[in-house]
Amino acid sequence: VIRTECDQVGAKLVCVGDNSDDGKSRDRDKLLSSGKDGLNFPRGFRVEKENMRTALLALKVLGFNRPNFRGFFWPCRMEFFELQSGPCDDDRGETSDLTVVVDGAHNVASLKLFLAGLSALVGPQRPVWVLFGACKDKAVGEMIGALLTGVQAILFAQSGNFRGEKEACLVELAEEEKRKQRRKSYDDKNKNKNSKGATRRESLESARLLNHQLATLDTLPPGVPHSPSGEENGGSSVFPRMAALLALCADAARISPDGTPVVAVCGSLFVAAEAREFIYYKNPELFDEDDWVHARDTA
Repeated sequence: VIRTECDQVGAKLVCVGDNSDDGKSRDRDKLLSSGKDGLNFPRGFRVEKENMRTALLALKVLGFNRPNFRGFFWPCRMEFFELQSGPCDDDRGETSDLTVVVDGAHNVASLKLFLAGLSALVGPQRPVWVLFGACKDKAVGEMIGALLTGVQAILFAQSGNFRGEKEACLVELAEEEKRKQRRKSYDDKNKNKNSKGATRRESLESARLLNHQLATLDTLPPGVPHSPSGEENGGSSVFPRMAALLALCADAARISPDGTPVVAVCGSLFVAAEAREFIYYKNPELFDEDDWVHARDTA
């Protein structure tokens, strides 16, 4: 699609991994030098590596010098937060820590890479519960389909941006994707009754859809204001849904500490940014003084 659009308007298209202008083969990883101004990406950060290659190539094509990336700050991209959920409701007075990973993956390819990278970082046995929202003009059904077999639970939310898909539509798409997966599993079983692939596909479990469990928006915790505005789209539900998901995960952690879920936020940069803002209101000490999230206080 992009190549066709470029041809129509006469724009030059340069792809990461293409040959350089002088016709010589270029090693993609040389763009990400590990020298004094380079970046060393941890295991699982494949999406970030691809994005950085694209940014560096764009700078090269435009004639800009390579910047110094030491200490580079990349919010909403595989960004980890360790939250203290607060004291238990019982008489032990213990606290429960929750890991939240915020990533703006907003297409099928980046979402799959994000899930794979997250699994590599936290371990494949750690349950992942997702807060997901997406824009209407994305391949939302396909993204939800990838989530259904890649995580254990999903809670849908709508961002305040006018392009944000409504919760009800996301739930409907999820139900349709579940039906598609069940039909495919049934067809595979009938076509390959004795194959290992059919048995494996049949054993896959779809993620729980938590919106059915939380029919109404929950009360926000102390110190957290109402969600960012989005009246033209019916308002945002990210703040209350984030509060509800953290509460459910904290309950799960108290019941089974060894199986504490990781909370992942993905599907849209708008949703990721609002979730990050929610974390700021709940745990401001996690953010540096020069973090852009503080701009909310002076806006």
